[in-house]
Amino acid sequence: MNPTHLFVRSGAALLIFGLGSALGQTANPSAGASGTSEAKSKPDETPVELTPFTVTADQDVGYQAANTLAGSRMSTSLKDTAASISIMTEEFLKDIGAVSLDEAVNFGNNVELDYTNANNDNGTNEFFTTYRIRGQAATIGRNYFRWKLPADTFNVERIEEDRGPNSILFGIASSGGMVSSQTKQAQTNREVRRSQLVYGSYDLRRATLDLNQTSLNGKLGVRFNGVVSDTHAYQHFAKNEERRGHLAAKYSATPNSVVRVEYEKGRTFKATPMSQEVGDNVLKWINAGRPLVNTPVANAANGIALQANSGNQSVTYVENDGAFRDWRGMAITQTAAVGSAVIVNSPLVDNVNFTINIAGPGQTQATKFDTYSAFYQQKLGKRSFLELAYNHQNYEFEAWQAFRISGLQGDPNRFLRDGVTPNPHAGQLYFDTEWEQRLRYEKFDNFRMTASTEFNLGKWGEYRFAGLAERELSFSEKRNYGDIWGSATGFGGAFNSLAVSTANTVKHRHYIVEGDFGTYYGSIASPKTTGYFTGIPNPLVAGQRISARPAQQSTSDFSDPSEQDSYLAAGQAYFFRRRLALSGGYRADTLYLHEGYRGALDPATGDNTVDNVNYRRTNKTIDGHTETYGGVFHVLRWFSVRYNQSNSFELTNSGVRLMPRADAQGYFIGSRVGDNPKGVGQDYGFDLDLLDGRIFVRATRFVTTRAGAQQFQAPNLPLTLSNRVMDALQAQGVITAAERALHKIDPGGTETDTESTGYEYSLTANVTKHWRLSANYSITGSVTANYGPEIDDWARVEIPYMKRFNQNLVTSAGLTIGQEIANWEASNVIAKSVEGKGTIGNRREKVSVVSRYSFSEGFLKGFSVGGTARHQSKNVIGIKTNGEWVHGNSFTRADAFLGYRFGRTPRLRQLKNVSLQLNVYNVLDQHDPLIMNIANINAPVPEVNRLRPQEPRYWRFSADLAF
Repeated sequence: MNPTHLFVRSGAALLIFGLGSALGQTANPSAGASGTSEAKSKPDETPVELTPFTVTADQDVGYQAANTLAGSRMSTSLKDTAASISIMTEEFLKDIGAVSLDEAVNFGNNVELDYTNANNDNGTNEFFTTYRIRGQAATIGRNYFRWKLPADTFNVERIEEDRGPNSILFGIASSGGMVSSQTKQAQTNREVRRSQLVYGSYDLRRATLDLNQTSLNGKLGVRFNGVVSDTHAYQHFAKNEERRGHLAAKYSATPNSVVRVEYEKGRTFKATPMSQEVGDNVLKWINAGRPLVNTPVANAANGIALQANSGNQSVTYVENDGAFRDWRGMAITQTAAVGSAVIVNSPLVDNVNFTINIAGPGQTQATKFDTYSAFYQQKLGKRSFLELAYNHQNYEFEAWQAFRISGLQGDPNRFLRDGVTPNPHAGQLYFDTEWEQRLRYEKFDNFRMTASTEFNLGKWGEYRFAGLAERELSFSEKRNYGDIWGSATGFGGAFNSLAVSTANTVKHRHYIVEGDFGTYYGSIASPKTTGYFTGIPNPLVAGQRISARPAQQSTSDFSDPSEQDSYLAAGQAYFFRRRLALSGGYRADTLYLHEGYRGALDPATGDNTVDNVNYRRTNKTIDGHTETYGGVFHVLRWFSVRYNQSNSFELTNSGVRLMPRADAQGYFIGSRVGDNPKGVGQDYGFDLDLLDGRIFVRATRFVTTRAGAQQFQAPNLPLTLSNRVMDALQAQGVITAAERALHKIDPGGTETDTESTGYEYSLTANVTKHWRLSANYSITGSVTANYGPEIDDWARVEIPYMKRFNQNLVTSAGLTIGQEIANWEASNVIAKSVEGKGTIGNRREKVSVVSRYSFSEGFLKGFSVGGTARHQSKNVIGIKTNGEWVHGNSFTRADAFLGYRFGRTPRLRQLKNVSLQLNVYNVLDQHDPLIMNIANINAPVPEVNRLRPQEPRYWRFSADLAF
């Protein structure tokens, strides 16, 4: 459907909802928070009346927010909203010292950072931070548009957390809900001159600027916000740089029309620590006395094995001395036959502060982006409104990732491969790694038309209706490039005709200084810094030179456009003098996916490629219909009950290639894109509005389900098993290449269903003029069901097929086919062990408290003091085959802050608009790392191989100036 048809059809919505009323003006139905704080300054002139599609932070007082759009599509009091919504105000964000969305959501209700992606190397560095609400994936939004980038708080005036499915949110959201930030708007009735300087631990340096200028007698406002921020962390090489500028303008063309525009441009640079622990490929050799060998000979008793000749890198770059060496068949140390997969309780590694970052300084993310929005709001008659909106986002993302990082190894070779030249690193410890470049580009264009009308029928009720039509055009592109030794002709690689072969991969080696944990990494720099090696003497062939090049190795790269059409009708009704508030909405979405072919092999280069010329795109149409309805009944002035039911329709993750389904002949060939996940939710509970609105309590019972969710890198994916077994059978001549192709699969993830049930409690209070309080507590039971049904279908057919052949044939991993199958079957049992019992990563209980008290009299006048506390219970890691649950660890954090605002004293007039604040985080210095994954869950003593360290006690000092 083209945009013209979209807006023609939306004209009907205008006639119904926009032109249906010519009655007198109705006051905003939302009631602001009571005057429990210092009154905000009144504007010099009466502003143009806001449309129902606009919510500003001007009505927020202290920690209490007044209105939201998420519950009904129109500005509505939170007290009249049946959906579960929490809002972090600008004052709240300032007190906790949050500089990013990641830091803010730590204090949300039943929301947490999702660390499950960090269980694989790709998830550590390839993606931005994601969140969980109610134990399920959440969508990130900005100004109620879908937002793909990390958010900084420099231009944010409030953050809204909408929990559970909601069909009338702006944009399609996950069933867990949405975390949406609202940017600072240009003001036409007041000027702003503010700046903030922040300095803190780990050399944090940050400066922000907020300028708002009015003009044309209060008709025009222009606002600029900017940030320059540099910070490091206690882990080696971790850092984050932000350079952003945000410009907003508002023009009141007439008393009935307003134009708003926004533009933001910026870049971020981030060095991301690896969550992987130091693997043990060395302790057995060390315990044997670190014996050296004159010639490469395996000795299992001494922990010495040989580097394989095939399927492994044969040319290694040694960063310590800049040499390129042939390491085929050389001696290497091996993992202990019995014991842990990682090094623990050893002075070799830092198991106290966990500062080691084995990715090194070269693992980075760099993002460039720009986004702009335009809004035209028009009042039609006395009670009808129209808004036309457009939003554009695009970003370019480049990540350099250290992957296939070896465990810590020893070098037992007394001589180099010629047997004569002394090995300068004999007896030393090292890491090996490889480099991969990950590129991503995404672009979104949203066209939206919204109209509303309202009318009052007296004792028969008050009514508000809204209609929306929207079209989104999006384009997503992903490319992964490996660092390989290329051939002289440019075809394939130097050591294998297929560029994708691991035999061509450039391997980096870095010898460490034992005990100096800043040297524990596999490579100091990626090709982004050093460039690709050129003209290197080939240590395998005398007189020949080789060069490295980027090769597109991934079969999951794509370049896919899509379109989405959305139509919405929403309404509100108030009865019995507003004691009963009802809301509902119906939404219809159509998604058009244009999927390109994945995994095509370029015959000219031997690289995988995305070929949309020779392979036509597959066009897929997905329709979804969702609805929401709910109500709030104010039983007493201070006591209300509410109920809300909704479903959701979220976008499929086209980047996740799923297990194929059997074709007509019963073969599981290739991979596929999944259908759109769907969610259903029910919320019901009660609210308490006490002390004339100064204390607001909300209690909720919820049930939220999500079906058909796609995830990357499920631990029981049979891709590696299938490829190794099929390769071995073909190499032995047991099957033909054609038969192998009939059994070839290429999945990158799988599907699963999740149901979450539990309770949520929140208290937000401006208890007195000087005391602020916010508290959240939630209990979430999450259960995974229907985990990877496609894998079960595949296994029922393919495993018996593999077992028909000689089980003693050896694969490229040095294992027999029988061993490969047995290993996969064991991992499949472990992966599916939580099915029907729990959800990996879920933390059942979450608590957060924030409080501040300000002094206005006595010798403490001008001071404010406050603190925060957080606790989350143990996370689910898995279930042993004997049914025993395996958990990570709980954590408790406490922060404190102290502020001072200079008063209006004659001697300090130049400081009258200055406020200072010191935030101390983790005051109890809790630094036990958060355990995310276990190496072998069925081991007698399970060993952690993935964890996320907690930052030890640190501080930030900020100075705010209004001028």
